[in-house]
Amino acid sequence: MDRLHLKQATPDDIEILQSLEKNGNFDIPVRSKWNWLNQYAAYTDREILEGVYLADLDGEIVGYTIINKVIDRHHIQETVLHSDYHGQGLGNEIMKFGAEFGNVWCEVKVDNEPSIKMALRQGFIKHSYVRNFYRDGCDAVLMVSKDWQSY
Repeated sequence: MDRLHLKQATPDDIEILQSLEKNGNFDIPVRSKWNWLNQYAAYTDREILEGVYLADLDGEIVGYTIINKVIDRHHIQETVLHSDYHGQGLGNEIMKFGAEFGNVWCEVKVDNEPSIKMALRQGFIKHSYVRNFYRDGCDAVLMVSKDWQSY
Protein backbone atom coordinates (compact mmCIF):
# COMPACT_ATOMS: atom_id res chain seq x y z
CA MET A 1 0.00 0.00 0.00
CA ASP A 2 1.21 3.43 -0.77
CA ARG A 3 -1.01 5.68 1.32
CA LEU A 4 -3.58 3.35 2.79
CA HIS A 5 -3.25 0.76 5.46
CA LEU A 6 -5.80 -2.05 5.30
CA LYS A 7 -6.52 -3.79 8.57
CA GLN A 8 -8.88 -6.47 9.83
CA ALA A 9 -12.21 -5.09 11.06
CA THR A 10 -13.59 -5.98 14.49
CA PRO A 11 -17.12 -5.81 15.93
CA ASP A 12 -16.14 -2.44 17.42
CA ASP A 13 -15.93 -1.09 13.84
CA ILE A 14 -19.52 -1.90 12.87
CA GLU A 15 -20.81 1.67 13.32
CA ILE A 16 -18.20 3.07 10.92
CA LEU A 17 -18.96 0.24 8.46
CA GLN A 18 -22.66 1.17 8.63
CA SER A 19 -21.78 4.84 8.08
CA LEU A 20 -19.71 3.97 5.00
CA GLU A 21 -22.52 1.73 3.70
CA LYS A 22 -24.98 4.60 4.07
CA ASN A 23 -22.62 6.99 2.28
CA GLY A 24 -22.29 4.45 -0.55
CA ASN A 25 -25.98 5.01 -1.38
CA PHE A 26 -26.52 1.43 -2.59
CA ASP A 27 -30.32 1.73 -2.60
CA ILE A 28 -30.55 -1.12 -0.09
CA PRO A 29 -30.95 -0.98 3.69
CA VAL A 30 -27.80 -0.61 5.79
CA ARG A 31 -26.94 -3.89 7.52
CA SER A 32 -27.80 -4.07 11.20
CA LYS A 33 -25.13 -4.81 13.80
CA TRP A 34 -26.58 -8.31 14.13
CA ASN A 35 -26.31 -8.84 10.34
CA TRP A 36 -22.65 -7.80 10.36
CA LEU A 37 -21.92 -10.12 13.29
CA ASN A 38 -23.90 -13.01 11.88
CA GLN A 39 -22.41 -12.76 8.41
CA TYR A 40 -18.78 -11.89 9.12
CA ALA A 41 -17.89 -12.67 12.75
CA ALA A 42 -15.24 -15.30 13.38
CA TYR A 43 -16.86 -18.56 14.41
CA THR A 44 -14.99 -19.05 17.66
CA ASP A 45 -14.51 -15.78 19.47
CA ARG A 46 -16.09 -12.99 17.42
CA GLU A 47 -13.00 -10.83 17.89
CA ILE A 48 -12.75 -10.06 14.17
CA LEU A 49 -15.08 -9.67 11.22
CA GLU A 50 -13.82 -12.34 8.84
CA GLY A 51 -12.95 -11.03 5.41
CA VAL A 52 -13.79 -7.40 6.29
CA TYR A 53 -10.88 -4.97 5.97
CA LEU A 54 -10.90 -1.28 6.86
CA ALA A 55 -9.07 1.27 4.72
CA ASP A 56 -7.22 3.60 7.09
CA LEU A 57 -5.83 6.88 5.73
CA ASP A 58 -3.74 8.65 8.36
CA GLY A 59 -5.89 7.35 11.20
CA GLU A 60 -9.22 7.97 9.48
CA ILE A 61 -11.33 5.08 8.17
CA VAL A 62 -12.27 6.07 4.62
CA GLY A 63 -13.53 2.77 3.21
CA TYR A 64 -13.65 -0.98 3.46
CA THR A 65 -13.55 -4.12 1.37
CA ILE A 66 -15.01 -7.56 1.96
CA ILE A 67 -13.02 -10.47 0.55
CA ASN A 68 -14.38 -13.97 1.07
CA LYS A 69 -12.50 -17.20 0.44
CA VAL A 70 -14.53 -19.65 -1.63
CA ILE A 71 -12.75 -23.01 -1.77
CA ASP A 72 -9.40 -22.07 -3.39
CA ARG A 73 -10.41 -18.65 -4.74
CA HIS A 74 -11.24 -15.22 -3.36
CA HIS A 75 -14.30 -13.08 -4.06
CA ILE A 76 -14.13 -9.32 -3.66
CA GLN A 77 -17.70 -9.11 -2.54
CA GLU A 78 -17.85 -5.42 -1.81
CA THR A 79 -15.59 -2.38 -1.86
CA VAL A 80 -16.70 0.97 -0.49
CA LEU A 81 -14.82 4.26 -0.46
CA HIS A 82 -16.38 7.32 1.18
CA SER A 83 -17.50 9.76 -1.52
CA ASP A 84 -15.26 12.52 -0.13
CA TYR A 85 -12.25 10.44 -1.21
CA HIS A 86 -13.28 9.48 -4.75
CA GLY A 87 -10.87 10.44 -7.53
CA GLN A 88 -7.73 10.27 -5.37
CA GLY A 89 -6.50 6.81 -6.35
CA LEU A 90 -7.51 5.26 -3.03
CA GLY A 91 -9.93 2.84 -4.69
CA ASN A 92 -6.99 1.56 -6.75
CA GLU A 93 -5.07 0.87 -3.55
CA ILE A 94 -8.00 -1.05 -2.06
CA MET A 95 -8.38 -3.07 -5.30
CA LYS A 96 -4.63 -3.76 -5.33
CA PHE A 97 -4.94 -5.18 -1.81
CA GLY A 98 -7.73 -7.50 -2.98
CA ALA A 99 -5.83 -8.61 -6.08
CA GLU A 100 -2.91 -9.75 -3.93
CA PHE A 101 -5.03 -12.61 -2.54
CA GLY A 102 -4.67 -14.45 -5.88
CA ASN A 103 -7.32 -16.28 -7.92
CA VAL A 104 -9.73 -13.40 -7.32
CA TRP A 105 -13.00 -12.44 -8.93
CA CYS A 106 -15.40 -9.54 -8.58
CA GLU A 107 -18.49 -8.18 -10.26
CA VAL A 108 -18.86 -4.63 -11.57
CA LYS A 109 -21.93 -2.92 -13.03
CA VAL A 110 -21.52 -2.77 -16.81
CA ASP A 111 -22.03 0.99 -16.79
CA ASN A 112 -19.50 1.64 -13.99
CA GLU A 113 -16.56 2.56 -16.23
CA PRO A 114 -14.37 4.00 -13.43
CA SER A 115 -14.54 0.71 -11.47
CA ILE A 116 -13.98 -1.39 -14.59
CA LYS A 117 -10.90 0.69 -15.49
CA MET A 118 -9.66 0.44 -11.91
CA ALA A 119 -9.93 -3.37 -12.00
CA LEU A 120 -8.17 -3.50 -15.37
CA ARG A 121 -5.30 -1.38 -13.96
CA GLN A 122 -4.89 -3.93 -11.16
CA GLY A 123 -4.51 -6.79 -13.63
CA PHE A 124 -8.08 -8.05 -13.78
CA ILE A 125 -9.58 -9.12 -17.10
CA LYS A 126 -13.17 -9.22 -18.27
CA HIS A 127 -14.31 -12.83 -18.05
CA SER A 128 -18.03 -12.80 -18.79
CA TYR A 129 -21.31 -10.97 -18.26
CA VAL A 130 -24.12 -11.75 -15.86
CA ARG A 131 -27.58 -10.54 -16.89
CA ASN A 132 -29.80 -8.79 -14.34
CA PHE A 133 -27.21 -9.28 -11.60
CA TYR A 134 -28.05 -6.17 -9.59
CA ARG A 135 -31.26 -5.37 -7.78
CA ASP A 136 -32.04 -2.59 -10.26
CA GLY A 137 -31.82 -5.07 -13.17
CA CYS A 138 -28.41 -3.87 -14.36
CA ASP A 139 -26.00 -6.40 -15.80
CA ALA A 140 -22.58 -7.14 -14.29
CA VAL A 141 -19.16 -7.73 -15.78
CA LEU A 142 -17.45 -10.67 -14.10
CA MET A 143 -13.78 -9.76 -13.74
CA VAL A 144 -11.03 -12.19 -12.76
CA SER A 145 -7.38 -11.82 -11.82
CA LYS A 146 -4.80 -12.79 -14.44
CA ASP A 147 -3.77 -15.78 -12.34
CA TRP A 148 -7.33 -17.17 -12.52
CA GLN A 149 -7.27 -20.88 -13.24
CA SER A 150 -10.10 -22.63 -15.05
CA TYR A 151 -10.64 -26.21 -14.01
